Amino acid sequence: MSTLRPCQTFSLLGSVALGAGLMYLFDSDRGIGRRARLRDQASRRLRNLVAIAGGNFGRLEEAFAAPSRQPHAGAPLSVVPSQPVPDWVLAERARLEIWRAVAHPESVQVTARNGRLTLWGPVRTGEPETLRGKLEKLPGLRRLELQLTTMEEAPARVA
Repeated sequence: MSTLRPCQTFSLLGSVALGAGLMYLFDSDRGIGRRARLRDQASRRLRNLVAIAGGNFGRLEEAFAAPSRQPHAGAPLSVVPSQPVPDWVLAERARLEIWRAVAHPESVQVTARNGRLTLWGPVRTGEPETLRGKLEKLPGLRRLELQLTTMEEAPARVA
């Protein structure tokens, strides 16, 4: 008969304690209340810790908690990059806006080079203006060229 070494004993006891703690928190009857109390206690302790540290996080908390009280709550966040935006990032941002603004985004092709964005492909009538308005706001964009062809009916899918 083999005996457990002290390290194995502590591992076994730790595993049992962890399992009991998880059962206590994820109990189907009272687990929700227990998790809520635990969350509230952790939040209270974190606030006390910040207050003791003397950090001025109160204003930051107000900004995130109640954005409607801020003077420019509806204003879009303007991000000015400190470094030039890589072309692949600019292209992916453009693709995201294309998916939001165009009925058949898979038919629009995108290239980006040195901050210059070029789009081509078939779109519906009226979509180029909407797309231009969205793309002109992209951070890192230096020049925008839309070589889109407009059609009345839906463009054919590109394979």
